[in-house]
Amino acid sequence: MEEKLNIILEHLEIIQQGQARFEDNLNAFGKRLDRVEEKVNAFGERLDRFEESLNVFGERQDRFEESLNAFGERQDRFEESLNAFGERQDRFEESLNAFGERQDRFEENLNRFGKRLGQVEKSQEHLAINQARMEERQIRFEENQNSFALSQARIEEKLDHFIVEARSHFKHVQSQLDRHTNLFRKVQLKH
Repeated sequence: MEEKLNIILEHLEIIQQGQARFEDNLNAFGKRLDRVEEKVNAFGERLDRFEESLNVFGERQDRFEESLNAFGERQDRFEESLNAFGERQDRFEESLNAFGERQDRFEENLNRFGKRLGQVEKSQEHLAINQARMEERQIRFEENQNSFALSQARIEEKLDHFIVEARSHFKHVQSQLDRHTNLFRKVQLKH
């Protein structure tokens, strides 16, 4: 009987030791659970920061799209200005043609007038005066033509410069857009 009691006591000790180990394991498990919870919380905070970064990136992308749209509108206005310039140039050419026709008619009238004045000696002096005026007008007309040609050359040079600058700006905008798109794709691929 005493032997059985000893055995029971030994079993009780083993159970108590097992219970103590169980409690130690339970405490260790609780500590691990706390660390896991901390890590989950830290991961949640990182996720929040990442979401904020994504929102900031989205806002920047929206601003970039607005810049692109504004650039497109400026380009449209520039094309409209070019078209208006072309129309003004067409009207100017029409005016030049009309001036040439008037000049032709004027020369015809001068010729008829010269024939009439050829009958009178005094009329020759008037004809010489008119011819001198006509030559002065012709010289002024040629000077105006030269001035117009210079203005047109300067406008064409400015236009070429603007087109080069617009293309350069467009390439820069395109490269920025490609870079942002690639960044966004990388971010998407990571998640």
